[in-house]
Amino acid sequence: MNRRAALGLSLAVPLAAAGCASIDSEALRVSLASVSVAEAALLEQKYLLRVRLQNPGDRALKLDGFVYDLTLNGRAFARGVSDQQVVVPRFGEVVVDLPAVGSTGAVIRQVIELGGGRRQVDYRLTGRANEGGSRLRFDGQGDIPIPKQLLDLAK
Repeated sequence: MNRRAALGLSLAVPLAAAGCASIDSEALRVSLASVSVAEAALLEQKYLLRVRLQNPGDRALKLDGFVYDLTLNGRAFARGVSDQQVVVPRFGEVVVDLPAVGSTGAVIRQVIELGGGRRQVDYRLTGRANEGGSRLRFDGQGDIPIPKQLLDLAK
């Protein structure tokens, strides 16, 4: 094999692998259904994130672990891990409850922003799910409108 062919092959293999990884990243869609406080203490809070998992693919996804970060309004809010097992059917969806932990400082920053007249909370839920040794990355975004009554309380 000549040098050009060897160089071309050495470049093609990583690019092909990167292409496969980007296809996998579309295999799982996530959105935040709700956030509730599970436990509140002086320095940290424990949350329960209800997360909708959607599978746009034509084969079931057998997930057996999650690692995730939740940001609100562009600021880190909570993070978590779970060894929960779930099957997302082909062209289907499930809702899972995932634990997360955040600091009191993160809550205070969000309350201050609400007091500044913000009318919605933008969220981003990023992470990865384990599927039989493979990692499926996900990145879900959305916004949550704030009811006027809560905005009045924050002032």
